Amino acid sequence: MENTQALPVTAKHKKTVGHVVCEILIYLVLLLMLAFVLVPFYTVVISSFKNLPDILQPQFTWWPKDGKFYFEGYKAIFSSENYGGVGGATLLRSFWNTIWMNFPPLIVGLFVSAAAGFAFAKLSFPCKNFLFQFLIVTMMVPGCVSLVSSYLMYDTIRWTDTALPILVPGLFGAVGSVFFMRQYMQGIPDELVEAAKIDGMGNVGIFFRIIVPLSVPVFVSLGLLNFIGRYNDYLSALLYLSDPELYTLQLALQNLSSMYRVEGLWDVILAACVISIAPLVLIYIFTQKYFIKGISMSSGLKG
Repeated sequence: MENTQALPVTAKHKKTVGHVVCEILIYLVLLLMLAFVLVPFYTVVISSFKNLPDILQPQFTWWPKDGKFYFEGYKAIFSSENYGGVGGATLLRSFWNTIWMNFPPLIVGLFVSAAAGFAFAKLSFPCKNFLFQFLIVTMMVPGCVSLVSSYLMYDTIRWTDTALPILVPGLFGAVGSVFFMRQYMQGIPDELVEAAKIDGMGNVGIFFRIIVPLSVPVFVSLGLLNFIGRYNDYLSALLYLSDPELYTLQLALQNLSSMYRVEGLWDVILAACVISIAPLVLIYIFTQKYFIKGISMSSGLKG
């Protein structure tokens, strides 16, 4: 009788041990993945505060050898036209070019995509399913397929060497954003929309007074993803911008790296990399809550 009662306890004990071991393995894998992300990032950041001889030594050190932080690379980026300049354009000017070229299409395109997602999710109109399926099909076409034709078109209308090829297309939204918005807005109860219509509210009012406030998480997460994509875009700037005064940050960083790698000024290159990464890290830190909430597309009001 005693042995019979002891069996469930032993089984429960074995299950608990197995569960703990499984959790330990999961945390070890997560720590390993975290190390793959943080170690290169830490290497760049800590090396940017070393002096040049310390950076160039064959053996890497996790901390400056003399225990002092050096800011020569950062001073060069912010104060010297010789080091911070790329063909006449400073790195800070390139950062400003990145901001003003990408924020208007980011904001306007986000609302255009949201309006299209609202129409596909909550409105009824002819050929709605066909049009949505057609949009999905266009997502399967690689961007490189239309690269030559796009350049020839912009060159024909004399938009090359201007910011217009980077600014204008983004104002019309993106297919991926429309799909994301539609999936999220489908989780918003139809009863809210129907109640607003009974009260006499039109589609525009429903969109701005009901749908948009309830979709703040998806706006933030999509805005962050689109901003990261535009912020890191190198190909568009390389194709359409030849004037150094219009260089975006990624194009300026590439030119700066090519110029100063030959001279061995790695402190300047590393400082420029840290400065370029810092805005994205800060934005993600302050929007992390909305980003995680909005990335679950089917959450609707449950987030």
